[in-house]
Amino acid sequence: MSSWVYASEDSVRVKNQKGDTLWLNVHKLYHECQAQNPDEINKRNMDSLKGRWKRLNGNDNKWVAACRAANARKRSGMSDQDVENEAHSIYKGDGSNDFQDLIVFNEVMSKHEKWSVHDVTQAERDKAKRKGKGKVTQSDSINAQCAADLHALRLAKDNENEISRARLQLEREKLDKPSMKMYQKMLLKLLEKEHLSPEDQDMKRNLTEIVFGK
Repeated sequence: MSSWVYASEDSVRVKNQKGDTLWLNVHKLYHECQAQNPDEINKRNMDSLKGRWKRLNGNDNKWVAACRAANARKRSGMSDQDVENEAHSIYKGDGSNDFQDLIVFNEVMSKHEKWSVHDVTQAERDKAKRKGKGKVTQSDSINAQCAADLHALRLAKDNENEISRARLQLEREKLDKPSMKMYQKMLLKLLEKEHLSPEDQDMKRNLTEIVFGK
């Protein structure tokens, strides 16, 4: 189903894409995914893909209608889970079995306008278009994902630079510690002297500034 959604939403091909061409693209995309995940995805021929799509499309159209009806009945205090439970009751109202495709619906199909559970009127669609809130294209989604990936890479690089600076500072401190001990010993020797020459006085003053930061 995700192959059908991807192929049908391709902003370059979809404008003049005929049914046969669409299914050829669906078949190609599906088998590319299957080749990359042979243990998780079963092989399917064109008829098998069409049959699965027909079943999912029929069941999910009915589920969408049930969800819209449940949303219309939503009362104050009802949670999203309450609404979903109501939708399941509506779906089974004519003696049907439970809705079995909830995972593929939530993860793939619900993101496609064809199976939106929100009943958007044509007037609202026109209003959205006038306000520039039209449908996000495949290229927009790809650009947004690229931007997010670049942002994550920048954050990782900044973090790596921060760690490098911290390590450098630590190494500097390690190198400075022996020198500080040496300065302290020199200062103690000068303090132990009863009489200091002018040179000793200057050294004492300099060492005091180094050791005590004064």
